[in-house]
Amino acid sequence: MNYKTNIVLFSVIIILISFSGCSYGESSDKSPEEIRSLAYEHVRGNGDERILNEDTAQVVRVLIEEEHQIMGREGAMNIQGREVFKVTFTTSNDDLLGPIRVYLDVDTYDVIGVDYRF
Repeated sequence: MNYKTNIVLFSVIIILISFSGCSYGESSDKSPEEIRSLAYEHVRGNGDERILNEDTAQVVRVLIEEEHQIMGREGAMNIQGREVFKVTFTTSNDDLLGPIRVYLDVDTYDVIGVDYRF
């Protein structure tokens, strides 16, 4: 390779690295196990029922397309139009109340709220 080719190649590599948004030693993506753990920490100890699948609860990333009311930190909130992680825990009271569903923000991994159970 000649000098000009080396400079062009080096420039392209530098540009690609700068656009990649990488940060050494950090990962912005959490595994399903980590997301499940965050959700479990939010609901554990609430009520008398027992969560039956804390290690295997379903974790899915979904876009809530229709109106969907949940119990947020400050009361009822509609999460329509939001992309969220939904974690579904089965409990000893599923026959009566249904499962516990916890919603987390896909960017911050903060718990947004939980489904109402009747």
